[in-house]
Amino acid sequence: MFIIEAPYPDIQTTTVLPSPSWGDAVEAVATVKALRAMNGKLYTYTQSKDQRKKCRWEFTVSRDKGLEVKAFLACYYLTKVKITDHDGVVWIGYIQNNPNDLMGAGHAGGFPGSEIANFSIDFEESE
Repeated sequence: MFIIEAPYPDIQTTTVLPSPSWGDAVEAVATVKALRAMNGKLYTYTQSKDQRKKCRWEFTVSRDKGLEVKAFLACYYLTKVKITDHDGVVWIGYIQNNPNDLMGAGHAGGFPGSEIANFSIDFEESE
């Protein structure tokens, strides 16, 4: 189960999603600087930003749930949110992708509305 709560810390809205389809992708946020010395030699430096992480989760949900999440993300874009992921890890930060597009993945019996949709959430940790 995947829980998104917003705004943080005064939580007013919560949305619950199934676990991501393909797990998750987590990477450190860093910048690379290229500097040239007086003798012409090129040096590169990698500078991490306080060990913050950037995450990407991909979901497959019913079309109705996808529309609910799309409206949620539109309301709380660039607002600090709290995410509890499928592994129980709590993340505090900002959702980066807007607009969030739903990709129709076909028809499926057993899903509300008989349609399924795929979407992803890009997130950057702030604490």
